[in-house]
Amino acid sequence: MKRSISMECSSLFKRAPPDDEMESENVNVCSSSFTAGDFAGDASLANSVVSIDLEAQQRDTLSLLMVDGDKVQEQDDELSITAHTALQLIFIFWIMTTPATCMIICLWVLRSIWAAAVSFHLFACLLLPYAYMRLCFSNEHALDLLRKLLRNPRRQAVLGCMYWLAFAGLGSAFYWMMGRLIIPNQHTIVEDLGISDDTSSVAFGLYFCSANPIVEEFFWRGFLVHALGKKEGMLWTISAMYASYHVVVLYALQFEPVLVGVCGVLLVVAGRLFSLLAGFSGVGSSALAHCAADMVIISVLFDWRYVQAHMRL
Repeated sequence: MKRSISMECSSLFKRAPPDDEMESENVNVCSSSFTAGDFAGDASLANSVVSIDLEAQQRDTLSLLMVDGDKVQEQDDELSITAHTALQLIFIFWIMTTPATCMIICLWVLRSIWAAAVSFHLFACLLLPYAYMRLCFSNEHALDLLRKLLRNPRRQAVLGCMYWLAFAGLGSAFYWMMGRLIIPNQHTIVEDLGISDDTSSVAFGLYFCSANPIVEEFFWRGFLVHALGKKEGMLWTISAMYASYHVVVLYALQFEPVLVGVCGVLLVVAGRLFSLLAGFSGVGSSALAHCAADMVIISVLFDWRYVQAHMRL
């Protein structure tokens, strides 16, 4: 009996560990659980810190990209053909005088309106600008200028059609309501300048309404604006030079000096208006507006030749 009781007691003592061992195990478990909790908290805190750093880096990168985009837009708006040296500025201002020079030589000396138009377009508006870009920069600058002038073609076409309707309507209404009373019929002078029959009249009208607005807007509102900059003073200077060669044409048609002066002022304003349209919606849209104005001019020539001539008969 004593032996069985001692065996049971020994088994009980073996199953139940001492209290200090239990306390040590509890302490180890708690410490291990505390360590794991601390590790999980530190990991989540580290992840949050990393995510905050990533968000800050993304914001900084986005701000840098926005700043770089603004810089690219500014560089894109101001092309690299801008004249910086005195020699380049002299070259540009000499180019601006060549349209009036072509008109003086061809209308006053050669007495040919065809020679005036072709030399003005090919020599003054195309060849000399290309020579400036080729000599001072490179062919890539010329191609870059064309790409930027032809940007957003759909927008330029839509707004250009609106400008065309406005200019054609207002110009035609002004001429047929008031212009015929102010502008004298100079049909005989036009015939002396080479537009003497129906074929030449139609051919010149088609050429003048199609090629002239495109070439002129490229020259006055495209090339010169980007070569001299977009400051207000330069834009008005370009508009004044734009009006100057028209004044030579009006004198060749023997208009009265007062009428030539009034038309010269209006042409300066018109040139500045075309530059506003080109700056807002592109050179293509201003070319369509210019086309409408040229069509009004051709309608005046046809009115001189056909309508008023038959009225006199």
